[in-house]
Amino acid sequence: LLGLRGMLLFDSNPALAESLLAAPAESGVVEPEFLYQYGLLLLSKERTDQAAEALAAASELKPYDLEIREALAAALRRAGRLEESEDIYRALASDGRDVGLQLGKLLMERERYDDALELLLGLTPTADVLDRTAMCLFHLGRSDEALEIEREALEARPDWPVTMINLAVILAARGELEEARDLLERALVIDPNNAAASINLERLRKALEERP
Repeated sequence: LLGLRGMLLFDSNPALAESLLAAPAESGVVEPEFLYQYGLLLLSKERTDQAAEALAAASELKPYDLEIREALAAALRRAGRLEESEDIYRALASDGRDVGLQLGKLLMERERYDDALELLLGLTPTADVLDRTAMCLFHLGRSDEALEIEREALEARPDWPVTMINLAVILAARGELEEARDLLERALVIDPNNAAASINLERLRKALEERP
């Protein structure tokens, strides 16, 4: 019953939910669904190692549950356990789970840009996929292609600050500082608290001031 109350309070009162879910989880006698919800709660609070532990226990109890395994892969990735996360994502992909984008992002984190690019090029070209593809190309030194694809990403999702920031990064690396500045200013209009946009904009403004 404590676990059930915790699940019901998951969204409205995370602190109380955690205490209620922790009790059955620590008792050693608990259903995988409770462990899954507990793991998600811990993950939402950035307690990634503990989340991975709870989700791994849930997966052991219910090994064929793809949703639990995907959550475990995400927790391991955020905990920095990238090799373990990759193994699970690849197994999920073999089982028909749509995790190509997540796996591509993980490969980028491991700086395996060639592998990530090959995978991403086989996915449906959503704005997120196009953005990651462009950044792979950028890291591989293929800035002309990266610029073209990042513009496609922005066209597909015109109000997404992520594409604006990444397009600005590519432009700035090519010396096109004014357009990069304009993009960062647009990103901050949409998301005034975006730290990456603010930091990059400050650097660009200084570079423009110092430019002959």
